[in-house]
Amino acid sequence: HEIAARASENPDGLQGVHVLELGAGTGLPGIVAATFGATVTQTDFASVALELCQHNGKRNGLTHIEYRTADWTNWTQPDTFDLII
Repeated sequence: HEIAARASENPDGLQGVHVLELGAGTGLPGIVAATFGATVTQTDFASVALELCQHNGKRNGLTHIEYRTADWTNWTQPDTFDLII
């Protein structure tokens, strides 16, 4: 919902917005954000989930999503993000 609201308010979509997707699973929210121009980092603890995210991203023609193994209960990533989903 947040992604759609931001995209509809901004004529450039989500250009320049850095989005973090926690527990990405199939990756659908990150795929939508990337479609609207966001820089997306998808994370999941399960490597099989990240493989599925990558497969789904490629099927949607998105090659600029970053995929990382991460545990949100023990966060060690130094990056900052504009939107966390």
